[in-house]
Amino acid sequence: MACLRSLDCGYGLTCAFVPGNRHALIGTKAGTLLLFDLASGNLVESHEAHAKELWTIAMQPDKRGFVTGSADHSVKFWEFELEQDGDRGKRLTCVHTRTLKMSDDVLSIMFSPDQRLLAISLLDSSVKVFYADSLKFFLSLYGHKLPVVSLDISADSTLLISGSADKNVKVWGLDFGDCHKSFFAHQDTVTSVKFVSNTHYFFSTSKDRSVKYWDADRFEHIATLQGHQGEVWCSAVNQKGSFLVTGSHDRSLRVWDRTAEILNPEEEREVEREAANDLEEAQTEARRARALGKDEEAGPASKRTAETLKAAERLMEALDLAEADAVRARDDPKNPILVAMGDITGSDYVLQTLDKIRSSELEEALLVLPFTHATQLLGHINKWVQVGRSMERVCRCLFYLARIHYNQITATQVMLPVLEELRRNTRAQLQSMKDLVGVNMAGMSYLQRELEARGIRVFEDVQERLNNVKTKKRKATSS
Repeated sequence: MACLRSLDCGYGLTCAFVPGNRHALIGTKAGTLLLFDLASGNLVESHEAHAKELWTIAMQPDKRGFVTGSADHSVKFWEFELEQDGDRGKRLTCVHTRTLKMSDDVLSIMFSPDQRLLAISLLDSSVKVFYADSLKFFLSLYGHKLPVVSLDISADSTLLISGSADKNVKVWGLDFGDCHKSFFAHQDTVTSVKFVSNTHYFFSTSKDRSVKYWDADRFEHIATLQGHQGEVWCSAVNQKGSFLVTGSHDRSLRVWDRTAEILNPEEEREVEREAANDLEEAQTEARRARALGKDEEAGPASKRTAETLKAAERLMEALDLAEADAVRARDDPKNPILVAMGDITGSDYVLQTLDKIRSSELEEALLVLPFTHATQLLGHINKWVQVGRSMERVCRCLFYLARIHYNQITATQVMLPVLEELRRNTRAQLQSMKDLVGVNMAGMSYLQRELEARGIRVFEDVQERLNNVKTKKRKATSS
């Protein structure tokens, strides 16, 4: 995949492709509706559609228009039209036709594929269903304890699924508004639900970083898709149902392809139960260890003490001093501490401070560092690696910081050039050290062979000699 176009739209909350895939609609936090030309990336027109956040855009199945929902308690209906644009011919425009007032904030809207019904979820945790043509009230779906964030309707217009902030997914019948099944689907807010075309299978995504696959007829959980490192916010299924696309807070898009592999739901449940049991046992052991005052098995070999906190404070002070020294003007006097220590640089002072931290307290001191100071330290580590200074301790710090701040580092584009340079420099230095150790080992092996050829035993059996000495001492004592 590659990014084809970036659109400057401000704080966008929702978007939709216009039929024909030549234009896109974007709703913003300010309530503005924007229409963009995808080929050029230019803004075609802008409408002050709502007074508050524009949360959702739903296309009509006949592709003649769309509906917008907002926090200003209104649902607005729009139609596409072609208007004359001077000498350049006709261009696409959006015309507001009617408005439906609601009792609370509108969070999600969905048309039934037969365009007979319009489902609207509100901030009061209910879902209202109206007839799409006359806008007469039809059903009210109650059951969720927290607001419904996402809706979808099956291709045959018989089932509606709702995903809520109460972590539940509910399956409703659109004939009488009855709840067929309620799933405790995720460990956090359900962010989106999507039916697979022409089936009653559906996907759900959540802030718990997981994507789940369900059967709305048998009321079964089929599979769980893991891979995202952050909250999964949105999803889309293609018309053939052959792949799923998910977008996450970890700034990644993932494409999940349907395979020919046959899934056994019972086996999937067994694997999930075993994983849950293992997690519960680990948590129980951790609680028992804390109650007995013991260190957890998975924890570091040291524990946080006053000394580690002081070491972390000294390291943060050194990083702040080095940062101030890096931005000072040439005419400004140098920090007295750096002058007193031999007119060293700020980076050298940070390295000296790092070397003074005891090895057993190093990881705990790094764990206390805020992310801003950790990024500064990574910059200094890059300088030290380039010249090969204190490679053992520097690499230990580098790998530990990369492990504990993995999610934040990967989510920060600014850190990518530094990490790439660190990767190159660290690999080059470690390869150089590896070559040096190899040469030394080869030299020692050559010397050993030469001495043994002359009848000189360099590596004697020390344990045997020690046993002989102990035996002689015992005999002398007994006599």
